[in-house]
Amino acid sequence: PNIGGANVKKLVALMSMLALVLLVGCGKAETPQQKFQRETSAKIQEMQKKIDHLKGEYNAKVAAMRKAFDEKIAAGKKKYESAVASLKKQQAEAKKELAAMKSTTGKAWEKAKANVDKLTGEIQKAYENVKAQLKK
Repeated sequence: PNIGGANVKKLVALMSMLALVLLVGCGKAETPQQKFQRETSAKIQEMQKKIDHLKGEYNAKVAAMRKAFDEKIAAGKKKYESAVASLKKQQAEAKKELAAMKSTTGKAWEKAKANVDKLTGEIQKAYENVKAQLKK
C-alpha cells in the first residue's frame, strides 16, 4: 500500500512521542534519600540567606551604636576641655592676684587676701564640679 506524505509525518511524530515517553519512563525516580537531601539543601541555602540578612542588620546596628558613642565622646571631650580651660583661666587670675599681694600692706592686703581666698574657693568648687561630671 501507498502511504501518503501526511501519514508518514504523523507516524514519525507518533514514534518520536513514544520514544520520549519510553525515555522518561526509563529514568529513575527520586529516592527518599535524594528527596531529603534536595529539600534539606534548599532549606540550608534559605537559612544562609536569612543569616546573611541578619548579619547585615547587626552590622548596621553596631555602626549606629558606634556613631552615637563617638558623638558622645566628642561632646564629652569638648565639655571637658572647656571646663579645664575655665579652671586654668581662674587659676591664672588667682596667681595674678597672689603676686599682686606681695606689694600690698594693711587694708589693701586684707582686701587682696579676701579676694584670693574667694578665687581659690571658686576654683576648688569648679574643680569638684568637673570631677563629679567625669564620674557620671
